[in-house]
Amino acid sequence: MDIALLDVMLVAAAAGIAFAAEVSAGVRLTTNVFGYDKTNGASALTIKHENEFYHAPIAFSVSGEQAGGTLKLTDHSGDGVVSGKWNIWFAPIDQLKVNVGVWTNTMNQEHIDWYRSSSGIGIDDNANLAVTITPIDGLSIDAVFSPGSFGGSWFKDKRTIAIEALAKDGVKNPKDKAKEEFDKQFPDAPAGAFDALWAEVGDAAMDAYNDQIDAWIDAWEPVAKIGQLGFMMHYGADFGTISAVFNYNQGALKLGHPAKAASTTYGWKDHDDDPSTAPQWLATGTTAAVAAKATYKEADSLKFGAGYSGSVDPLSFFVNVLGFTAPKWDDKEKMAFDKIRVEAYAETTIDALSAKFWVPFEFKTNLYDDAKAKDKINLGALVRLDYAVGDYTLYLQAGNDSDYIVDTGKDFSMQIKPGVKFNVGECAIDAAIDVNATKNFSFSVPVSFQVNF
Repeated sequence: MDIALLDVMLVAAAAGIAFAAEVSAGVRLTTNVFGYDKTNGASALTIKHENEFYHAPIAFSVSGEQAGGTLKLTDHSGDGVVSGKWNIWFAPIDQLKVNVGVWTNTMNQEHIDWYRSSSGIGIDDNANLAVTITPIDGLSIDAVFSPGSFGGSWFKDKRTIAIEALAKDGVKNPKDKAKEEFDKQFPDAPAGAFDALWAEVGDAAMDAYNDQIDAWIDAWEPVAKIGQLGFMMHYGADFGTISAVFNYNQGALKLGHPAKAASTTYGWKDHDDDPSTAPQWLATGTTAAVAAKATYKEADSLKFGAGYSGSVDPLSFFVNVLGFTAPKWDDKEKMAFDKIRVEAYAETTIDALSAKFWVPFEFKTNLYDDAKAKDKINLGALVRLDYAVGDYTLYLQAGNDSDYIVDTGKDFSMQIKPGVKFNVGECAIDAAIDVNATKNFSFSVPVSFQVNF
C-alpha cells in the first residue's frame, strides 16, 4: 500500500474522533460453474475475485455536520488492491454543499441494476468539483465541473500538448532517447561520459526537435479543457418530483501533425576501425517523408431533458425525456442533433412479490445513411421479479441487460435469468442460470459468494 493511501486511511481513522466514522469490509468471489457460447465453446469452474467499486470490499467514510469524506478500495484482477473512488464534501452553510472528487447524480435511475439511465451528470472515475444548492424546501440545484482529457488538467499549455502528441507518434526528446540507447550499449561507461559526448553532438538534434514542437504549436489554437459542465434541478412536492438536466461535454481534440521531410536517424556507435575510441552519435539510417495531417477538434456534445417521478399506491414510477447532440457523422467538426431518448420505469411490491419494469426508447437522427430507416429506432424492455419464500428469494430477470430487447439495426437479443438468493450463516449466496438468446447463443451458471465483516 502506498504512503499517500496510508495517509488518507490514517486521516479517516483519526477523523472518527470528531466525526461519525464508518468502515465497511467484506470478501466477494464470483464463479461460473458452467458456461457455453457458440464462439468459445464450453468452460467450467471459473473463479474471479475482481470487483467493481460498487462492490468495493473496503470502504471508509467519515461524516460530520459540515464535512465528510469517503474512500473506497477494491480488488481488480491482476492489480491487487486499488483505490480510485474518493470524495470529500463540506457545507459552509445549510443551503450549500461542495463536493470534490468522484461525484455523480442522476435525474431518475432504475432500481434493477442501478446504472441504465442516461440522465446523469458528473464523472464516476475522475476529479469533479460539484456544488449543490438547496435555496428552499423541496428544491435542489446541482452544478458540476469536470476536467478534460489532458492528464486531468482543466488547462494545459500548447507546448506540453505538442510534446505529448509527438511522443504518441514516436518522436521523443532526442537527448532522452540518446541516453537510453547509450546506457544499453555502454553500461560500463564512466560517470559523466554521456553528458560530455552529448554536449559535443546534441545541439543539432535538439534544434530539429524544437522545430517540430514549434510546427505543432503553429498548427492549432490552445484549447481550454473543461471536459464536462453539468446542471441538474429537482423540485419535489405532494404531486411528485419534477427534474431537469443540462450537460455539456467538450469535443475531443484530434491531434494531427505537420508535414515531415525525410530525415536521418542517429544512434551511438563505436568506431569500426578503433573500438577503444569513445562512441559517437552517428547516422544509422533514414526515415521516409510523411504528409501533413490536420489537427481539429470535434464538435461539442450536449444533453438536455426533463423528468417526472411519482407514485400511485402501490406503484412508483418515473419518466425521463432526453435529447442529445453529437459530432455530425460526416463532418465531426459540426454539431448535429443525435437522438431522442425516453426512459420509463415502474416498480411495485405486493406481499412477498416485488416487480420492476424498465422500458427505454430511442429515435436516432444522426445516421450515416438516411435510407437505413431500420437503424433509427431502438426499443428495449427489462423485467425483474423477486419473490420471498422463507429464507430464500427467488428471482427472474428477463429482457436485455444492455438496454434493448430489440435493436432494429442489429440481431434480436434477449436475456432470461432465473436465480435464487439465500444465506448460509454469514455468507450471502446468489446462484442463477443465465441464458442469452442472441445470434451467438450463450448459457452460464454464475454463482457469487459474499461475507461482510
